[in-house]
Amino acid sequence: MLSLVELQRVAAVLSAERTGARIDRIVQSEPDEVVLHLSGGADRPAGDRMFLLLSCRPRSARISQLARPRKAPPQPPGFAQYLKAHLEGGRLRDVAIEGGDRQIRLRVETRAETGSLLVSLLGPRSNLYALDRGDRVVAAARPLAETRRDLSMNGPWSGPEGHPPTEGRDRFAAVPDAGLLAAIEAHYAEAEAGDSGQRRRSRIRKALKKRVATLEKKVRLLEGDLEAGD
Repeated sequence: MLSLVELQRVAAVLSAERTGARIDRIVQSEPDEVVLHLSGGADRPAGDRMFLLLSCRPRSARISQLARPRKAPPQPPGFAQYLKAHLEGGRLRDVAIEGGDRQIRLRVETRAETGSLLVSLLGPRSNLYALDRGDRVVAAARPLAETRRDLSMNGPWSGPEGHPPTEGRDRFAAVPDAGLLAAIEAHYAEAEAGDSGQRRRSRIRKALKKRVATLEKKVRLLEGDLEAGD
């Protein structure tokens, strides 16, 4: 998970380089990740594109830049459906740290409305929230019961209780601002590759265990039939 000082740098970079960028497309290929396809922003031409990853995965929550877009699922999840309906095609008007905590707000303006995407990087309680013009929570990537029981859908947004964290260490201090978001992705992508292999092994073991149990049950039934036949 990004430290507060790292997230502050991310907010500063996005604010300087992508304010005014158009959100051409929003893709949610995983339950805890959203990718914004941005074009232009600041003094950049409209053809200058960025694939901005917003992740609330508990062990690797982050904001980073992908080298290429993620494949969209045939049917977008509910969170992506809301974002596409209300924020896609809008302009990124402001990027700022929220409440001095490991949270960053991306304010988006469309012709019809203004809303926000709030990225909350709080370890196991990390989440992505969509807020309407009145700062009400109108959608979330993860269930509120898993991240913020004090919030309610269509209720007002409020920051988490407790004292804001210390700024922490900037692990990317040697990386220029222009390469910060890509460096963050490279760091976490490598860590997630190891986690992915472990999760895959766990799924295989679980499937094999289930298959063995099924076969053992069949053997017991066949043995019972043999005894009955005798």
